[in-house]
Amino acid sequence: MIAQTTARILIADDEPGIRELLEMELGMHGYTVTTAVNGQEAIEKLKKDRYEILICDIKMPKATGIQVLKEAKKNDPDIQVIMMTGYGEESNYNDSIHFGAIGFISKPFHIDEVLSAVEKAVKK
Repeated sequence: MIAQTTARILIADDEPGIRELLEMELGMHGYTVTTAVNGQEAIEKLKKDRYEILICDIKMPKATGIQVLKEAKKNDPDIQVIMMTGYGEESNYNDSIHFGAIGFISKPFHIDEVLSAVEKAVKK
């Protein structure tokens, strides 16, 4: 299904394979995708450009996903944030929701989980 919008998405993940997979899949669904290799780069991109959706890993170098989430919401309270992690700690989930994330995806994930979360974010 092709997206009904050209939503701009920022993907922040230090794993090249995850970034490339998400960039390709979301791009094929009509989204405009930008990537960041670490938390600090994500924060810099969020300050320069506007994104409707942020997909962000929790454990990253130079700034954690929670720090990126806080900065994203400070710069644009309307941004929809989906957090990802390979570490299923409940505190990560709770912190993500507390600071405004609308979704939480555990790695490894099936691409349909991400597409579903992005479609929900677009509707908000």
